[in-house]
Amino acid sequence: MLNFDVPNSHLGWGDAVKNGIWCVGIEEGGKSFENLTLEEQKYFQTLWEPYVPPSVGRVAPSATQIGIKQARILSKNLDEAKEYKDRVLWKPGSGVCCSNLFPLPRPRLIEQQDYLKWGFESEIEYQKKVEEVRWRKMREEHYRLIPRATLCFGTRSWPSFKKCFGINATPLKLEGGRIELYDEGPGRLFILLPHFAFWHLRKTDIDAVRAQLKNVGAISLT
Repeated sequence: MLNFDVPNSHLGWGDAVKNGIWCVGIEEGGKSFENLTLEEQKYFQTLWEPYVPPSVGRVAPSATQIGIKQARILSKNLDEAKEYKDRVLWKPGSGVCCSNLFPLPRPRLIEQQDYLKWGFESEIEYQKKVEEVRWRKMREEHYRLIPRATLCFGTRSWPSFKKCFGINATPLKLEGGRIELYDEGPGRLFILLPHFAFWHLRKTDIDAVRAQLKNVGAISLT
């Protein structure tokens, strides 16, 4: 049986520093842990993984699309987004880190026996363990690092983001409700938006998020 404490305790990757930007997705989209090389597995022994180029193989192909969308939101100027993605995003000094609510690939990509490998009888049991342990750790780290903004992407999991981070404020709805902004004071600015990958996030969505981040001084990055 695999030790679930390892991936469940590993919160994410990128430049996890105080007053940075958090990008939080739904679940890990890359390789399953047991198929990683020993070189790749060592990163899971830490709370936060330093930047690893997608060429190493751990990052899912959709990370390219996710990176492009994040760069368009966070780069100082839109016309510098590609350079920002290639040279700055997720690297030391960027102040941008990535996490996921759930550490294993999405349920439709794994079978029941995959949960058994990790010591769970069901997906429900797996989710309960994640909420009890991982989400508590995420809240603790979030409180410790005081991010300037937290971008939660994936509309279907908005209720889970709210539950994980204890978001209670009344939202400011943008783009006809496609985006929700919650401002609960310092370190508690949450923006819930569609998924970064593929067609989900529109240009108008990106423009709306950039405007809000500029208002609070959250994108005066490199």
